[in-house]
Amino acid sequence: MNGHRGFTLMELVIVVAMVAILASIALPSYEAYVLRAHRAEAMRRLNEVALAQERHYTACNRFAAALAGDPQACTGLGIADLDVSDGSYVLSMDLANGGFVLRATPQGTQVHDTACGELSIDDLGSTGASGSQAASCW
Repeated sequence: MNGHRGFTLMELVIVVAMVAILASIALPSYEAYVLRAHRAEAMRRLNEVALAQERHYTACNRFAAALAGDPQACTGLGIADLDVSDGSYVLSMDLANGGFVLRATPQGTQVHDTACGELSIDDLGSTGASGSQAASCW
């Protein structure tokens, strides 16, 4: 034994290559997981607002046109804003034909979610998505 300790350059190159290979496998899986998590949060928020609309309809015999109004006075849903908390989706509400349609439009990095795209739910509970795999989104 010559008293030298440590790693050779070749050993370090092999370790760096192995870490790079593992990262190239793990990163796409992580990104897909984040997209699914944001999508689930948007779906939860859509369902929450749809449920608030149904409660308003039961109490006031019409759907609310405003979000922030007082539910007891039938002037709104009592919801401060429609946005998803992490900013990955912007929600919108449209009233038409005596009903409503809620939409979640992807923003920021969520626009890469081409599988589902824009999510929607209406007053009949019908759900939809605009992406390439829309049937499996909800």
